[in-house]
Amino acid sequence: MSELDEVIQAERDFLEYKANDDDLLSAINAAIKESVPMKELVDKIGKRNETYWQRGTDLEEEKHPNKAQIIDNRIFMSVETIIPMVAARTPEPEIAGELENTLRENLIKMLTIFYEVKSKVKQKLQNIVRHAMIYRIGVWKYRWDEGFVLETVKPKKMGFDPRATETKNCEFMYEELEDNLENLWAKFPKKAKELKDMYGADKGKKKIKYVEFWGGNGEWVVWKLGHILLDKKKNPNFDYGSATPDEFTGETPQSKNIFKKPQFPYLLLRIFNLGDQIYDDTTLIEQAIPLQDGINKRKCQISDLIEENKKVIVVSSNAMSKEEAQKLVNKYGMILIWLDRGNIQDVQVIGGQVDMAMYQDMAHSIAEVDNIMGTHSTTRGERGENETLGGRKLLTASDYGRTETIVENVEQLMEDLYNAYLHMIKVYGLEDVSFSNGTETVKITPEDIPNNIMVMVKKGSSLPVDKASRADMTMKLAQFGMVDPPTMFEELGFGKEDERTKRLYQWLAMTGKINPQAVAGMNEPQGGEQQKAQQLQQVQQAVSSPEFQQMPPEKQKEVVGRAKEVVQKIKQQ
Repeated sequence: MSELDEVIQAERDFLEYKANDDDLLSAINAAIKESVPMKELVDKIGKRNETYWQRGTDLEEEKHPNKAQIIDNRIFMSVETIIPMVAARTPEPEIAGELENTLRENLIKMLTIFYEVKSKVKQKLQNIVRHAMIYRIGVWKYRWDEGFVLETVKPKKMGFDPRATETKNCEFMYEELEDNLENLWAKFPKKAKELKDMYGADKGKKKIKYVEFWGGNGEWVVWKLGHILLDKKKNPNFDYGSATPDEFTGETPQSKNIFKKPQFPYLLLRIFNLGDQIYDDTTLIEQAIPLQDGINKRKCQISDLIEENKKVIVVSSNAMSKEEAQKLVNKYGMILIWLDRGNIQDVQVIGGQVDMAMYQDMAHSIAEVDNIMGTHSTTRGERGENETLGGRKLLTASDYGRTETIVENVEQLMEDLYNAYLHMIKVYGLEDVSFSNGTETVKITPEDIPNNIMVMVKKGSSLPVDKASRADMTMKLAQFGMVDPPTMFEELGFGKEDERTKRLYQWLAMTGKINPQAVAGMNEPQGGEQQKAQQLQQVQQAVSSPEFQQMPPEKQKEVVGRAKEVVQKIKQQ
């Protein structure tokens, strides 16, 4: 049978929300059964990758205590080098759609504070990237529980439509959950009696596993325990509107959604995917495993040869008994060749020495792992032998380029999260939402968020930055007057940029390098006609000064705007 014939003849029980409970439960069980083969295969691969990430090997064999048992876990080091790089910078949100500028700026600030402060998304981002690199997929789940909640779900607890290639054409997803019976009785009161009859009314603390099944491409959800359908409902994260007019206004309320249709509450991170399945086709860890095995083997061989544990002893019955020879082997971990009735009168020890080719082979394997993972010594902050400055910059640029594939998928994930966050506030938020980063507070009501907006992430805003090269370029631009002081301090990594800039201007004024009156002219205006004239003259001098002419256009625009505000206040006095 051809592949096309198999596709044509393939049938699946219809997952219909409106079907009776028995038919729906039967279809769900069939769908889960269909997903199991692929899930078990990927879970097995994920378990192996996890073992290599944790231990650097999956070998369980016992070695002689006197033999080398070295493991150089290059996989762990590389993965944990990549994760901070791709999560170091805040993905910059951008708002598409027709919005008033102040609202647009407030929404961007709100999303930035949500990422950096309110939900501490950076830590969760590190977890989901780690999961994607180990388990071939990373999963976030969002929900509303007196506020927006974002959780990282272990991929082995998830199951997906095996025919899906992405979320858009995924008919179903499900998650294996666990809770005690008391909580299940409270969550599903209609089934409490049936559960008590099944497990016993005195077993409230007993932990039970059950399934949360999302079908219809996210349109509805069912909770099931074995062959019991605990509950079912339409997607609770979507506002279906109301057909009943408001009793006061007489108007029919509009739905409060950003999404055009219900969505799965799961956000997926995939990196190396050919488009044949929802899981990734491979991971960096899987590509590095054979090399990791070679590194471990070579390190142990070299160590054993140096310690003279890779020796072979040749013994015959004329030299000693077999039992005595075995004791010698057990003590030193050597290899025994026993010659019964041989002519050897003494114990002969045959051994080798470390060959330079072994060192070269090990070094080559280590370098190849760095090449695959994109984590050379320069990226890790180490210095290798015989490195030049130009060579280090090339290696760093190459590694950062290798992470771009991961960053692009992370930015798509963050777009999905930002949109989901605004959607959930739109649906559930009944009060003003206040966001503060300690220095600035933004207030947004659900009504402020239009239905037709879309959040995008500025492409490349999450790419890792070579701080040393960036600082060097900043200093060169500053020498030519192409960078304003606050930006310079920020790029060099100094805190309190505004305070440092103020102190810099004060120092330049005291040393006579800038006009003190030009700086003072930007202060708040004071009363008196004569003072007003002086202040207007000082403002004019400030925007006509050589220092002003040397400022970049953006800074000039800022100064002119400030000058207009001062002039307006002077005229109003």
